[in-house]
Amino acid sequence: MYTAEFYEALGHLLFAVANTNSTMSLLEQKRINDMIHEEWAEVITEELESTTVLFHTVRKLALQRAVWRPCFKVFEEYYTENEAVFTEPLKEKILQNAESIVLASKKKMAQKTILQLTRLFWD
Repeated sequence: MYTAEFYEALGHLLFAVANTNSTMSLLEQKRINDMIHEEWAEVITEELESTTVLFHTVRKLALQRAVWRPCFKVFEEYYTENEAVFTEPLKEKILQNAESIVLASKKKMAQKTILQLTRLFWD
């Protein structure tokens, strides 16, 4: 089980991958929504579920018209401060999820984000 802060940082990362050129297609939105339900649904506390945090974070960033680099930076800082939380299987899962968004988007810029994520995890 992970914290609400973990899911907020993850939401920033998923948004960053999908929003690399400041637009998010309906296909990317659907992929993120499906991924949240299929891959990340869990109860954080009695009053809070991971899906709530993830959906709220992605929606807030979309409404703010956030850009990818500051969103990626939020995840990067969380990772740096909480590196022990990120086991190899967790890093693989996050990377696979990010790659899944890239496949849905077919944006070249999104591939750059995947490269940065890979460097963050394994450099």
